[in-house]
Amino acid sequence: MKGILIYTWKSLLAKQILLAVLLMFCSPIFASIDSVLILKSSENSFFSTSIQQLIDATQGRIKFKISSLKSIQGSPDLLKECDLVITMGYRAAKHFQQQGTDTPVLHSYITEFEHKLLDIKKNSYSLVLEQPLELYLKFIKLLFPAKKIGIIRNKADQLNTSTLKEIEHKLDIALNQFLYSIPAKPIKIVRELLRSNDVLLSLPERNIYNRQSLKGILLTSYRQGKPVISYSPAHVKSGALAAIYASPENIGRQIATIINQFHNKDHFSPDKLIYSDTFNIAINRQVENSLQLKLPDIKNIEEALLKK
Repeated sequence: MKGILIYTWKSLLAKQILLAVLLMFCSPIFASIDSVLILKSSENSFFSTSIQQLIDATQGRIKFKISSLKSIQGSPDLLKECDLVITMGYRAAKHFQQQGTDTPVLHSYITEFEHKLLDIKKNSYSLVLEQPLELYLKFIKLLFPAKKIGIIRNKADQLNTSTLKEIEHKLDIALNQFLYSIPAKPIKIVRELLRSNDVLLSLPERNIYNRQSLKGILLTSYRQGKPVISYSPAHVKSGALAAIYASPENIGRQIATIINQFHNKDHFSPDKLIYSDTFNIAINRQVENSLQLKLPDIKNIEEALLKK
């Protein structure tokens, strides 16, 4: 028995030593963040709102430098002189990647597909614009009893058959994905998709949903009497029925939360792909009336989504 106890004690000691060594090499990437560079793809009000929320929520503990792609061209060393880079927009994310620096980075204002296109290293993370696909589908089912849901995806980003079947079985729906490649004709795709589905789920696909095509897409859905559910409140204002989205305020606060967690938790490491931890809901009541729908109150929808 004594021999067994000694062996067990030595084993535990060996494991503790091994763990200590591993932790030395796996020290928190952002363990000491004093300076942060925010790199914007462009100047816009969404970025500005998120930045202000971020600065307010870190309560003066961080020294922020803010730069745009245009202004950083003359100061490339800024990327190396900070403890963390926060990019806003895909162009800023691509620019950072091309510099080949090892500075930790948190990408924001990019889509899930754009995250996949980036070379995500061990110290790179992405806070994406979308919510998880399943949340959108649950949202649709709470709005009205849709059975057939159409979705448009890039061929390089298609849902595999097993994922589709799993979602369909879990939510008791038929999820029909239409795969496109460039050049695509968005309005023609939407017209065909809505003929055989109850609703179109619009997720970020810049080659489909853009300034040139959006009006025609929403007009097509209106003529067919089929709603569009979106990721964007701007689409709701333009004629989509409803949307779940992360506001600029939400994005700024969540970035601040991630930074604060690195300060307060030893060996904190987030997922490579991060979804917004809060969401807002927008509903176009005029479209609701024109489609002769009676949707639940937003508060009731939120409560139901948070329970599931």
